[in-house]
Amino acid sequence: MSVVCRHGVPEAALSDRGTNFQCEVIDQLLEMLDIHRLRTSAYHPQCDGETERFNQTIEQILTCYVAEEQAEWNLFLEKMAFAYNTSIHATTGLTPFDVFYADRNVRRTSYILGDRVWLLNSAKKKGVSKKLSRKWTGPFTVVEVRNENNYIIKPDKKGKRQLVRAIRLKKCFIPPSNVRYDSVIEYSQSQTKLDLNQTKNIEKPETDFVCLEPGQDKTMESNELIYANIENQNE
Repeated sequence: MSVVCRHGVPEAALSDRGTNFQCEVIDQLLEMLDIHRLRTSAYHPQCDGETERFNQTIEQILTCYVAEEQAEWNLFLEKMAFAYNTSIHATTGLTPFDVFYADRNVRRTSYILGDRVWLLNSAKKKGVSKKLSRKWTGPFTVVEVRNENNYIIKPDKKGKRQLVRAIRLKKCFIPPSNVRYDSVIEYSQSQTKLDLNQTKNIEKPETDFVCLEPGQDKTMESNELIYANIENQNE
């Protein structure tokens, strides 16, 4: 279960026909986790050649530690696995840990002189809720690059320079100053204003509070709707 909890549930499990793999406990476990069972053919170890070859590597490593006291060989398995996973393999040029866990697609964010950046707001003020405050402050300008992790920034307004970590920065994209965004708007403000003189000529329907039956709440209805209901009742 430690393998499943760390790496997830596999689609299939391949094993030889040993009695330790054919027991009822293994059958119930595979059925519970919906793992398809695969078995090697009898007397054909090549079907599971990778495992057989790795077993030889395990034996060679354990021999260095338990050649004299072989009864406690299981106590060295975790150390042996760590040594194997941190060793560079000639085939890949990497360690198994690098191949399995490393994410080479992640690129560090870097800044150069003159970049505009936002600074993560970590200041705490008395009486001000951090949850309701702006998450980023600025903008700032990078004025010095110490290394890929540390930068000196200066606020656009009055303020002191400060040394901050790159993890607290993000790039600031400000619209160019030569672009007039108000020209994109197709309507003018004069078109959005409502002429109050025009509203005087609008006919407003008369409304009254009526109570159709005793005990009912008063409702607001138009006179036209009331007269229509009365005519329908008379018919």
